[in-house]
Amino acid sequence: MRYRFVIEDEVLDEFMHLSARRREQVFRHFQRIADDAPLPGDEDLEDSAGRWIMRRDFNSWIVWFWYDSPVHEVRIVDFQPQPARRQKLSQ
Repeated sequence: MRYRFVIEDEVLDEFMHLSARRREQVFRHFQRIADDAPLPGDEDLEDSAGRWIMRRDFNSWIVWFWYDSPVHEVRIVDFQPQPARRQKLSQ
């Protein structure tokens, strides 16, 4: 059975305030995480409820989520743009 993603209410509010182009980018990342489920994230940590929150890094976005495996859902709990990477200046 395929996983589907579910967006927490606070995250949905932030998502809806993005530009259409950025919403499409982030939506594709959410869908990719669901399509790849249940692969591990790039890093994970345990929250206060004992769930393992995973982080997946994409080129321009970071997404935090956890798998609710009994119901085949990926719970999206946060996302943010990747911090700008500084490039070394050659002299």
